[in-house]
Amino acid sequence: MNSLVTALSTGDVGFDLALGEQGLLAVRRFEDRQSAIVLVRGSPGAGKSAMALSLALEASKHRGVAVGYACVELLPTELRALAEGLWASAVRFVDRRSAGVAREIVTQSVDAARTLESLAEQLDQLVERSAPRGSPVLVIDSLLRGSALGSEASRDLVDAVCKFAVEKGAVLILVEESLGGPSPWMWSVDTVIELSNPIGIDDTGERVLTIPKHRFGPCDAGPHRWIFNQRGIEVFPRAAAYTRPWAPAVGPAATGWLLEGAGGHRWEIHGSQGAQTVAVSGQSANAAKVRRLATSLVTERGAKRLHLRLFAGRSTDTDDQRSVMRSEHSVEREFARIIHLIEETNASILVLGDVAQLAPLDRALVSQWLVFLEAMRRRGRFVVVYETSIENHLESSSPFVLQSDLLVRAPQSTLNFAPKTEDISDGTLVTEVRGVRSTHMQEFRR
Repeated sequence: MNSLVTALSTGDVGFDLALGEQGLLAVRRFEDRQSAIVLVRGSPGAGKSAMALSLALEASKHRGVAVGYACVELLPTELRALAEGLWASAVRFVDRRSAGVAREIVTQSVDAARTLESLAEQLDQLVERSAPRGSPVLVIDSLLRGSALGSEASRDLVDAVCKFAVEKGAVLILVEESLGGPSPWMWSVDTVIELSNPIGIDDTGERVLTIPKHRFGPCDAGPHRWIFNQRGIEVFPRAAAYTRPWAPAVGPAATGWLLEGAGGHRWEIHGSQGAQTVAVSGQSANAAKVRRLATSLVTERGAKRLHLRLFAGRSTDTDDQRSVMRSEHSVEREFARIIHLIEETNASILVLGDVAQLAPLDRALVSQWLVFLEAMRRRGRFVVVYETSIENHLESSSPFVLQSDLLVRAPQSTLNFAPKTEDISDGTLVTEVRGVRSTHMQEFRR
């Protein structure tokens, strides 16, 4: 990255990914000082103060200073109660920065109703107490509608506060209570993070964030899901974020597919060279066969698989078949969990099914799954999806089949799966390679 810009990780890989894989960006705009100005805005109860504090604590870790928290509307005791509720004893509230001690917060009640000069003097005092050697991390909480620092603030005041941050070389995080309308602060800051609470049928407990502005770097605007945990912020990006140009990508080497039976026996699938995704389709009456066939496919590169079965409703993980689509989680959270499982198991093949479970859902959700599978391709993973249907020609209309490189039609094959030995006997397999659209009857002999 250009030396004028320094990345400040948010401490969460999902949040960093949404922010262009870099996190917040501090820019060298004044002599030898770098500054970053962030606006966290949203409706009451959306999590603004907790979000701002979490971002500030991470930034202070990068800079080796305490967080200077200017309490305009939030009382220092209320901030302390909030921090203790989120992180227990993980943070310390002090009167002045202690050398060599991490995660410290220095608070100061600030009266924003007085003159601009008075506000600058109060912030100067906070900087001296929290970062006497420079590079401060400051939070102003909050810019209340109807006050001097709210959405009716003059442009002169807004520019003066931002100029103060630039001259001090500060990471300044502004908290604004907003109902979604325009604000003069949005035009002057570097990054805008909008927070909201989903209402209605959404009972996941997750919140929503968007990033409408990230001036000095790329970002995925969202919406993304997020929660608080004992580590701080955890963001679950939408599927599209995983396919952005800045997202990690590893091109897979050309490889062919094999059908693996018991005892180490394997059969080559002709015409599958270079196929990265495989769809296995069949009728509901043959569901067990379809699943067994899908989980028997391996690549020439290796046989390390992660099998994920789609279930609606609550469920638990079992051995190598982990359930997804649990009703208490959003689909964005499931994507993040799948990626974690893949990295944890170092699996090279993701087996996902029965994707017919997605059929009753809305098209937007199905599209997210399709984008997510494309993201797995970008990350160098091989994907097998399988689905069943009562129809005879399921593959002609399934979006998952249309996206695949290789189609294996289980109902028309004569492969037999002995339930006790989990073996594959002699038979034929019907396959179709995308782009060629011709049917191949392949024989397998012991």
